[in-house]
Parts: sequence; C-alpha cells; structure tokens
Amino acid sequence: VLPMVMRGLSVPFVKRLYIVTDAARQARFHNIAFGAICDPLGAGVERCLAAFEHAETAGRGFELCASASRGIWSEGLDMTDDRDFERVVQRAGLDWGAVQAMADDGWRTRAEQNRAALLGLGLWGVPCFRFGSLTFWGQDRIRDLDEVMAFWRRGVTA
Repeated sequence: VLPMVMRGLSVPFVKRLYIVTDAARQARFHNIAFGAICDPLGAGVERCLAAFEHAETAGRGFELCASASRGIWSEGLDMTDDRDFERVVQRAGLDWGAVQAMADDGWRTRAEQNRAALLGLGLWGVPCFRFGSLTFWGQDRIRDLDEVMAFWRRGVTA
C-alpha cells in the first residue's frame, strides 16, 4: 500500500517521529544498519512500486525491497535519482534497462487493491497480518502472530 501521507491520511509530527524511532529500534534489535535516511515519499515511492512489479515477475521482489530499504534507511540513497536507483536495482539482481522499460502506472492497480483489502479488514496501515479470523497490526504484534501459529501447528485452538 502507499504510505499514509500519500493516501491522504493526516500523519502528525509525533506519529512520523514514532515511525522513525521504531524503525531505528527494530534495526538495532536485528543488527541492521540505519541512519542515513532519504525519505522516498512521492515520486520515489512510486518509482519503487513500479520497479517492484517487474521484480516480482522476475522472482526478485524480496531482493528489490531489501535493496531499496537499505538504500533509503541506511545509505541515504534518493529513489528519484537515476544513479542511486540504478544502484538499488542492480544490487537486487535486476537489469536496469529492463526495469526502466517496464516502468508504468500498472502498480497503481495493485496498490489500490491492497488499500481496499486493508479497509475491508478495518485496518489502515502496515504492517498488518491476517491469520484465520485473527488480525494483527504493528511490528510488535509479530511475536503474537508467531505464538498463535505455533499453537495452530500443534493443533491447539482457542
């Protein structure tokens, strides 16, 4: 889904600060580099989503997400700059020329479908997860989801 701000939702300063602080906390916990940030809001996000459509087709969606995340959150790479974005794309194992040729607005359909699915679950943001009839929202709820799945694998129901 598009970031909240790009979907017209109001995001107060304190919420924006929480997002960055929580991302830094998670990075420290998982020993992931963090700090030189270049916010991709707007054209940078759109460019990443367009490239993701091609990356998924090539079986490299995860790799592109990981490369872009690293570039955005720890290397200060600008997703609207051709040299920076080419670096992200190639590091993900994708052909720069192919990604440029495939760039179009087709990603908007998937983004809208995902937004509608979120709203259908009564949710508005990410990360969120659905397991059976249970819905989990927020990074801190992944542990809860893991526990529910472990119970399910053992045949325990509530």
